[in-house]
Amino acid sequence: MQEKGEPGRIQELYLATLLIVSAKLLSLLPLVGLICPPIGLLWSTHLSWAVSATLLAYLTYPALSDFLSGRPRETGYVILTVFAVIYLIYGVFYVRTTLLHGDEPQFLMITQSLLRDGDINLANTESEDHLEYHQVKEVRPHKAPASPEGKLHNTHPPGIAALVAPAYWVGHRLIGHPRLAVCLFLALAAAVGVFLIYTLLRKAPFDPVVSVIVSATAGLSPLLFIYSNQIYPDIMALAFFIPTLIATVDRHPARGNCVYVGFAVLA
Repeated sequence: MQEKGEPGRIQELYLATLLIVSAKLLSLLPLVGLICPPIGLLWSTHLSWAVSATLLAYLTYPALSDFLSGRPRETGYVILTVFAVIYLIYGVFYVRTTLLHGDEPQFLMITQSLLRDGDINLANTESEDHLEYHQVKEVRPHKAPASPEGKLHNTHPPGIAALVAPAYWVGHRLIGHPRLAVCLFLALAAAVGVFLIYTLLRKAPFDPVVSVIVSATAGLSPLLFIYSNQIYPDIMALAFFIPTLIATVDRHPARGNCVYVGFAVLA
């Protein structure tokens, strides 16, 4: 299909902008909001940003596509670096301005028990022990109903607690702040997740510009951005599962079946 020239793309942008402005003006007429309530979404700030970014991407698409097509690996590294910096900075800010909440203390008390005692029994955990990673000590473990007699096991699986144990140990030993180290570790894992999203789209294969826009949008979405440093298993699950999808869409003859089985087990 022949690529549109620059004048043609500019004319289409003019037409799209005219339609958007006309629709916004139409929404101001009496009774239009009653007849078609969704038209009010045209005044949403988020939609305005999305439309502006879309128009800009459409105008610069040919140049961006040519630039990115020959640099898929470098583009991925840039995405990884940019989001690592963003998530790490936000992680430091988040830890300094918020307390642990929800089930985060539950995961960290399991991590503490793994490092101190080598088990997940929380029966010997004292109130003062929570101050190692928390600002308050009145934290009660969520006892699993099937805990053996004389022991207290947490209802939350110990998988994420074990994964963040190295970061907890480094944070406790080197900087005296295990929670900060764990949050920064998860922030890096979230950046890797965005990088893997980009890699998956390129292997699919999608257009390089589309791959960058979608992965960047996912990385900046509230769901991933806000939870990028919070101590839950979802971020690590994302980083573990996407390689399996990549291996599925990018089946290489040199890879044996054991490689794909290993990816499935990891997921």
